[in-house]
Amino acid sequence: MGFESATALGHEAKEPLRTIPRAVLQCALGAGCFFIVAAYAEVLGFRGTGLSLDKSDAPLHVLANNAAVPVLGTIIDAGAMISMFACILACITAAARILLLMAHNGLVPNHLCRTHRRNDTPHLAVLLTAVAVLVPTFVLTTLGFSATDIYGWAGSFAVYGFLTIYGLTCIALPLQLKRQGALSTPLLLVAILGGLSMVMALAGTLYPVPAPPYSWLPYLYFVYLLITLFFFFRTRPGRGPRAGAMANFS
Repeated sequence: MGFESATALGHEAKEPLRTIPRAVLQCALGAGCFFIVAAYAEVLGFRGTGLSLDKSDAPLHVLANNAAVPVLGTIIDAGAMISMFACILACITAAARILLLMAHNGLVPNHLCRTHRRNDTPHLAVLLTAVAVLVPTFVLTTLGFSATDIYGWAGSFAVYGFLTIYGLTCIALPLQLKRQGALSTPLLLVAILGGLSMVMALAGTLYPVPAPPYSWLPYLYFVYLLITLFFFFRTRPGRGPRAGAMANFS
């Protein structure tokens, strides 16, 4: 998930109708192929070790030691750290642009519309997003929870947000294409299959019932969704999207 983050930079990209679709498709296909190869290599590498892959806290270290090249474990750790930093940076970048769009449409304070004089970046939205990312992690760390637990809880909670957005996109796409007279049978089938995939993914998080606190996350997300919907419908009629806001977006 997250391969669609490039769409948040549509107004800042050169030739967005060409480069953004290419970025999304290449990212999804490239990451998907890499994941399959890496997962297969891990499963194959754990054969004969006497250990269970899903029970190992550091599976790549196990594989490195099993291959008699323990230094690879340290190199992989460094790569994972850089990768996580890049992932967080990408999430903040995408979320800040969405926050900027929400400000243009009057859903959040108008101050978040401001962009940096020299860099033309939504620096206030970036700062707010970064703080929102930091605070929960800082609080949980202060309470003594491990990095593995925090990563698992936050990542699992975020999955429900992605499933919601992807599922709604599978509904919105055919409706929008139908209004434009561009809906075709193949595109409709893709939307239906995508929607069914989201339902299956959601069902997989609910059954079999995971151990706490993972079993609480769906209900916490449902409460979170209700709060955001209440905020959205309460705010939107009062302010409403301003005509031409995006035409002046830069």
